[in-house]
Amino acid sequence: MTSVSSTKQGRGQQKRYWTTNEDTILVESLLELHSDSTWRASIGFKNGYLGKIEVMMEAKLPGFRLKASPHIESHIKTLKAKYFAITNC
Repeated sequence: MTSVSSTKQGRGQQKRYWTTNEDTILVESLLELHSDSTWRASIGFKNGYLGKIEVMMEAKLPGFRLKASPHIESHIKTLKAKYFAITNC
């Protein structure tokens, strides 16, 4: 006999909401990488920057267990979309 899990699975069923503190630390980490010329490329960041962001956030927020892909990558896309929606008004 198999047991049925009480958590729903599927697209959008297990959403995680970022706190204001986590957002702030993510943006600060992105700014730190931007100021470091070894990570800056002509149109964005060099490959591997998400892993570096993951390490930086873990150092600043002990217990932060989100992975670079898909968690941090997805949130950066969301922040970009919100930023461009505001600036294009």
